[in-house]
Amino acid sequence: MKVLIRLLPPGLFILLALAVVTVLGRDAKAQASCTDAGDEPNHTVIYRNSRVRILELQLPRLKSTEVHCHQYSYLSVVTTESRTTDGPYGNDWAPGESRFIYGPVTQTIRNDESVTHRAIEVEVLGTLPAYRLQPNPNRDPLGSDLGTLKPTWTTTFTWGPLTATRTQLAGGDSWDVNRPDHLLIAITSLELEKQVPGGTSEKISLERGETLILPGGSVSKLTNKGGDGAKFVAVEF
Repeated sequence: MKVLIRLLPPGLFILLALAVVTVLGRDAKAQASCTDAGDEPNHTVIYRNSRVRILELQLPRLKSTEVHCHQYSYLSVVTTESRTTDGPYGNDWAPGESRFIYGPVTQTIRNDESVTHRAIEVEVLGTLPAYRLQPNPNRDPLGSDLGTLKPTWTTTFTWGPLTATRTQLAGGDSWDVNRPDHLLIAITSLELEKQVPGGTSEKISLERGETLILPGGSVSKLTNKGGDGAKFVAVEF
């Protein structure tokens, strides 16, 4: 690139520089005038603190969102079997599938199915490190769902301050919970026992797609008390 710049005539170099500035200015203006995801009618802000903002997207059958923007990078966890289109890209979703989207980003999402498309979006407030190798926005950062290959398993994804796990627990099996705050997203119906530091326990019952905030230090272990496998995504922040 340095050699190319030396060979460019001064006038052409100035024109190229002005073109770049114009494009960047147009993009910045578009971002500034874009509807924030929290104000888009199909999104609802369900939680916010100094570190994250959590939104729920509920998109009715064969409908599209308005053009909207996420200022910050976010993890999206889909809780329904559905299909959506975002510009030229289409996705067939399975419950629990996720994507990490590096922000800022402008989107219009269309639900191509006859059922409501639902997803939980966890924005990481602030600027994430500009890593050289960013997550592929078209791949699930949590990897493949292991299904019935094993009765109990966990896959993990970490990016900057955010860590997410997808976990399946066989009946009676447990998952140890780290100290930070967690968002629990039910991918199947859940009947869990929450072990509280100090030895006491409480019951947690969630339907698929429901969420629960677990304040840091309030839970040390989750145990599946149901007869079937329990599957959930936990986002640590």
